[in-house]
Amino acid sequence: MAKNFNTFNGRNSYIDYVAFEEGMRKGMPNCANADVFVFNNFPVDVSTEMGVDFLLVIAVEDINRNYHHVIQGSRRVYMHNLIVPVKVVPNWVVAEIVVEEGFLKVGDEVLDYSEELTALGYGMRDYLGSKCGFIKEKVFVHPLVFVVNKALGATRGHLMAETFSFEAFLYYLRECGQDILISYSPWRNIGSFNLITQDVKRIIDQASRDSKTGFITQKKIDRISKEISASHDIFEELGKRMVIIEGKAGTGKTSEILLLMMRCIDHGQNTLFLTFNKLLVYDIARTLKSYISQQEHDKGHIPGEHSVTNLHRYMHKLSRSIGLLHLMSEPRILEVGKLLDDRVGIVGQFIKDFLAKEDKRPIDYKIITPLKTAFQNSRLDRGVIEVGIDVANYINKKGAYDVSGIDDTLRDFASYKKELLSKIEGDKIFLADYYKVLENTLFAIRNPDEYFKKYNIGDKFELLARLMNLSEKHQDEDGLRINQEAFLSSVNQRVSRRKRRRILFVDEAQDCHPFERELLLSIFFVNNVVVSSGGYEQLIRHVELCNWNFFNKRKLIGSPNRKRSKKKTVPEYENQFSIFSPEDFLINTAAEEEGDLALDEVTWYKKGRKSYRVKKSILDFCNYLAQRCHVSLGLQSLESEDQGEIIFDFRPNPTELLVKIEMDKLLKDANLNSCTPYEGLLMLIDANAKTDEIGGAGRMISATINEYGNIEDSFFKAKKLWKHSETLKEDIMLWDGAVDDKNELGLPAPYECRLIYYESCRGLEAWTVACFSLDRFFSSKLDHPDAEKYLIEEERKTAMQGLEISNDDRKMMFAGTWALMALTRAMDKVYIGIDNRESELGKIVMEYIKTNPKNIRVIL
Repeated sequence: MAKNFNTFNGRNSYIDYVAFEEGMRKGMPNCANADVFVFNNFPVDVSTEMGVDFLLVIAVEDINRNYHHVIQGSRRVYMHNLIVPVKVVPNWVVAEIVVEEGFLKVGDEVLDYSEELTALGYGMRDYLGSKCGFIKEKVFVHPLVFVVNKALGATRGHLMAETFSFEAFLYYLRECGQDILISYSPWRNIGSFNLITQDVKRIIDQASRDSKTGFITQKKIDRISKEISASHDIFEELGKRMVIIEGKAGTGKTSEILLLMMRCIDHGQNTLFLTFNKLLVYDIARTLKSYISQQEHDKGHIPGEHSVTNLHRYMHKLSRSIGLLHLMSEPRILEVGKLLDDRVGIVGQFIKDFLAKEDKRPIDYKIITPLKTAFQNSRLDRGVIEVGIDVANYINKKGAYDVSGIDDTLRDFASYKKELLSKIEGDKIFLADYYKVLENTLFAIRNPDEYFKKYNIGDKFELLARLMNLSEKHQDEDGLRINQEAFLSSVNQRVSRRKRRRILFVDEAQDCHPFERELLLSIFFVNNVVVSSGGYEQLIRHVELCNWNFFNKRKLIGSPNRKRSKKKTVPEYENQFSIFSPEDFLINTAAEEEGDLALDEVTWYKKGRKSYRVKKSILDFCNYLAQRCHVSLGLQSLESEDQGEIIFDFRPNPTELLVKIEMDKLLKDANLNSCTPYEGLLMLIDANAKTDEIGGAGRMISATINEYGNIEDSFFKAKKLWKHSETLKEDIMLWDGAVDDKNELGLPAPYECRLIYYESCRGLEAWTVACFSLDRFFSSKLDHPDAEKYLIEEERKTAMQGLEISNDDRKMMFAGTWALMALTRAMDKVYIGIDNRESELGKIVMEYIKTNPKNIRVIL
């Protein structure tokens, strides 16, 4: 055996491969047998928040006298094997960066990628487990951000150096504080070292399959490549004024801001893209990854950073980072924390008595099993027994066998558990009282001194110390209280590090809550924000539109994009209203609500009514349905010989075989048009479709507080497999997103068709969309509690005044909005399942068929 150095997929410009191999051979003098693999430009997005520029795998054969260790302070840590996805950050080459308080700092800015690294670590672990045949529970990934800079420095998850050398990597391992350097424990088994090359090859082969680019994605990339270098008026406004792009579904709003984002990246500008739909997050990230991978970038042309994430997730991380979630849930934390302390005290005495009786000094790992058995067979309270077993496992995991240090181990265990407790309780508060969390987060940013006083933060050092990495510098001279100035400085840094000189892009911004708008504009400032916004027929999350022409209680005066103002516009429908009122389009300044002068701070660009996605036959039905539901859609299709097709299936209970036959036809048609299965077929089902006729009523598990402060019931109903899933899986690879726990789902692959709930389809698109039991979904929205509240406030403020919308009409508008959202996901064909032709939607469909439309197929 020997030290083997292997490279794949070209070479990364920030690695000197000859020097790296030489450093590997010289840097591990006590190791004769080792494998090192460098996989450049890892092609799969395992996380949408951060990509992987290269994957580093190192393995040392676990045999006698073959080892490598690093010295961390006074400790010797042995390196067994490591899986390290590396993200290169080249934008700070000439900056003066220092390591201070565990962070890389550039003046007042903090380079902290901790959140992205966490997501990348979990994503890579899930990918290796679900797609590459690894045992997920035994994978521990070490993600790393490599900041290119002339200085040498390191913090947890961050390495700063001029080039990525083996010496620099060993330096990072010494400084990072990671005390277990094992990424995959099965590689340590006898004989397993010889199989590592096969495991790595399996990762490479799988990544190659999962990075396939289909027709739809490639078409987007081609358009971006074609237009990215062309003159683009809106791009000139970025960094100067907020840009608002308004348009109907399918008119290219998302494509427009994606194009702007790519132009920013090509010009070295950092970007952040926020949207609501997790699958859309993946679509955007995959398109960006594919585009960037096709570009020629070298050290002379450094692209900007990009990150794509879910807005809900972003807000959760923001509120948690400043300690708010834990402050709001403090009473419960204190209660459970006290119970934990009491039980740990009992457990500690039990262990001491057990060791004295067994006369085990010093103890080692052999005592752990008898100790757990003693707890299990004791007459202690069940809760205490569970804590005892947890403590025993904790002792074994940490190797803390020194009896004299048992009290310190118990304190560390309690601190560890309390940190977990704070996360659990904080998450519950975030989900149950989301809008209050947003309000208080905004309060903390705008009124930091009052925030400090409101929650009596001075006395909360123990609660916040581990979460916010508070140190002695954050304490008053007595060492008991949090120093207000130091704490607020830390909060300010945590908020400001999110800027990272980025332009913010917000998709579907009409559906934001005003608190979300205020938070984002407060952090990034008006001139660094681009939003795409639709009308009320695209309103899904809330029952009122969010107006982005307001910020901090004042109106932002805007104007049309002047260089595009001569373009011919499509006339508005008589009852159509915009999210902007006419006075918002004034070019001159106007008085603010509070008396100060407003600036000309917004450029808006209104898309036409041409749909660049949906073909004519589908649009004809969408416009008909919109008219019947009192929704002003009025979309126009592009001129094309192929006008698409609609399939209406009126069979109330089609057999699994018949459904399979129809889906196979649709998927084959998409394949003939060079679409991957992911692009070719999107299947939508009603959220109740998995529970009907299987028994069991919904049960209330919690209550939530809505945006108006009202308490609403929250129900959960466990779901079973959709009745057609198993049969479809015989010929179709399914990515089943219609599950209770979406946290267990990895990202879908190109060869998988998506099966999701209607509520999860916003912003997505596919060559063909199958809408199962659409009439049942429509009826459920008619009866939804929000249906009767839909647009009540909006009609008071806009052109809808005086229309006197009836309650039934309002409910039809609400249900129609949801149905149209689903139908406009399709590009070429849409399959519509109608269970009951006498249902509200069934009747509308039957009436439409009587108009003798073209390009429809009816299955009875």
